[in-house]
Amino acid sequence: MSVPFTLTGIPFTLALVASKAEVPHGTGEKFPAVGEINWDQHSLRVAGNLTRVEVNQNLLHELLHGVVRFYHVRELVRHGDPSDHSEPALDQLAAGLQEVLGCLGVDLVAAIEAKERCALTVTAKPAPVPYP
Repeated sequence: MSVPFTLTGIPFTLALVASKAEVPHGTGEKFPAVGEINWDQHSLRVAGNLTRVEVNQNLLHELLHGVVRFYHVRELVRHGDPSDHSEPALDQLAAGLQEVLGCLGVDLVAAIEAKERCALTVTAKPAPVPYP
């Protein structure tokens, strides 16, 4: 299941997937990806089989990719390609944000899970009422 969000008014979906193998990575990198933002499908997927802190940090990392691209943060763009970002810089920013948000009690995974539960509740069909 995925939950909707917007970035600069563009609708995206965000999903936690079971494992790294379910997160395709189109860059040809040889290691399994733990997250990916897909510009064409307007989707963000992160492997959910890591520690809670790692999943939250990976969510932030992928969201930062979107911020860099759509808010034109040129300082983090490599080779003039708006889709090619400085991975070490995004890792550091995500780690710092995760630390601060964690201290404030903000848990992105919990928010996503709550939103998924809410969507399931809203879309679930009510049980039929027996006719007397």
